[in-house]
Amino acid sequence: MENRVYKAFDQIRADEKVVAHTKQFIAAKSMEKQQGFRSVRKVLAACATLFILMGTSGLYFANVSPVSYISIDVNPSIELELNCFDKIIGAYAYNDNGREILDMVSVKGMKAEEAVDTIVTSEAMQPYLADNADLTFTIASDNADKEQNLYNLLENCNSSHEYNATSRLANTNSISEAHDCGLSFGKYAAYLQLYEYDNTVTVEDCHNMSMGELHSMIKEHETDGQHESSGHGHGGNSHHNNK
Repeated sequence: MENRVYKAFDQIRADEKVVAHTKQFIAAKSMEKQQGFRSVRKVLAACATLFILMGTSGLYFANVSPVSYISIDVNPSIELELNCFDKIIGAYAYNDNGREILDMVSVKGMKAEEAVDTIVTSEAMQPYLADNADLTFTIASDNADKEQNLYNLLENCNSSHEYNATSRLANTNSISEAHDCGLSFGKYAAYLQLYEYDNTVTVEDCHNMSMGELHSMIKEHETDGQHESSGHGHGGNSHHNNK
């Protein structure tokens, strides 16, 4: 009988050990879960930080990356770089006259139309706009919609109406070529047009010519070509009549 009682007490002690081990096991698992939750929270926090940094970085690059360009040419030659929000992020001169103007006018951060009007109507620009000067805006962008929007904007801006400006489109591929030649891409586009009629004209010649002079030479060649075409037509009719 006494042995059975001792065995019963031993069983209780054994159960207590099981209980103790069970409690330790549960505590360990609970700790693992808590650590797991902490790890998950850390991962989520890291991801949130990464997303914020990516968003901030993306916004930064969107603000500082040029996607469109405007060349303003009379005799001064000035180029504007625009970001995806059509704000000016850079203004550069491609001759001494342009540098004089940019020394007196700041347009960084302005929207396209405001920047162009600010430059064109500036006191520094006025001497170059006298005597019906040939003011030309040239627009380039790899984004066709932005290019057309800027073209329409400048066609209808105050400066365009007041000074009878001409707006043109150019290929962005020509921009680096123009800069290698020391010209704005707007003036370079006029040079390429003139070169089609007269391949003796050099880039160096264009450095010393205003847009008015370049366009005047282009018009002369276009007029001569029309006269030649018209003359050939009359000659043909005359020959036909002689028959």
